[in-house]
Amino acid sequence: MKIKGLYVFVIIFITNILQAQIGVNATNSAPASNAILDVSSTSKGVLLPRMATVQRTAPGFVTSEGITVYDTDTHSYWVHNGSNWREFGNGLWATFGSNIYSNNAGLVGIGTTSPTRGKFEVNGVAGIGNTAAIFGAFSNGISLQQNFPTIGFNQFRDGNTGFGRYMANGFASIQYFGTNSGSMYYDVFPTGIGGSQIGSAINAYEIDNIGQVKINQRLVINGTAEVVTPGAGLLNNLLPFAMTSVQQIGTLSNSTDNIISSTWVIDHYEINTNFSVQGTIPIITPIANASVTATTLLGSPTAIWVYLWDSSGETTQRPFNIVIFKP
Repeated sequence: MKIKGLYVFVIIFITNILQAQIGVNATNSAPASNAILDVSSTSKGVLLPRMATVQRTAPGFVTSEGITVYDTDTHSYWVHNGSNWREFGNGLWATFGSNIYSNNAGLVGIGTTSPTRGKFEVNGVAGIGNTAAIFGAFSNGISLQQNFPTIGFNQFRDGNTGFGRYMANGFASIQYFGTNSGSMYYDVFPTGIGGSQIGSAINAYEIDNIGQVKINQRLVINGTAEVVTPGAGLLNNLLPFAMTSVQQIGTLSNSTDNIISSTWVIDHYEINTNFSVQGTIPIITPIANASVTATTLLGSPTAIWVYLWDSSGETTQRPFNIVIFKP
């Protein structure tokens, strides 16, 4: 009877221990008050169950949410979330000094679980033009937008509303490619406030699919002279075909190859070309004297006559720039 009573005492004692907190250490320290199990050591670690991938994923392996094992094939810990195994601590990212890099032998995807088109593939929010990546988001940065595709300068497209917005205060612009037209476009937006919605753009220029440049509003020549649109839409979809700077005595500088010569003839300049000027639109950017006006005539099949008039109505000699556009 005494032995039987001793067994009962031991069982009750062990039961009480199992229901209490457990501390495992070499110093007989009490476990932390908020821990059911407190393991501490300065010379040893903890080994969880270790097994191969085929053992971990075997149909007979009984799983439950939170169960954790170490996979000896992947050299990483795996946790079951109740439905699937999830790997952590897989060593795909490593550090070198203050840098971090990926050890992944395959492809890397952000916004996609199956990257296939490049080592690094980023997908933004579904929808035309939504921004996939931003660089320098806290200043006047650059955005990459999918489906156009578009590069935004101090501009991004809001994935929630689809609106273009300023990254920071100032002007903004976009450069985008038309996959249907084969043209490259460059648009400029007026100055705005960071985070605010961007309005209508000025279509500055277009490079079409055969390399022709189409100017919309204005063209700067030699860094200072400016061709301003003389009438709404006159330069829209026109191609700058030839240009030159004419000195006061008629000599040329900074000319395209299709401009041959220029001479002063009595009361006008004659600019000779190697192409038919019929149907072209010559635009003059005068001029050293703001009171001087300019008139152009198609004097011959390959020549343009330029008349300069001073404030008194007399023809005059002045340096000027000329750009010849063709539809």
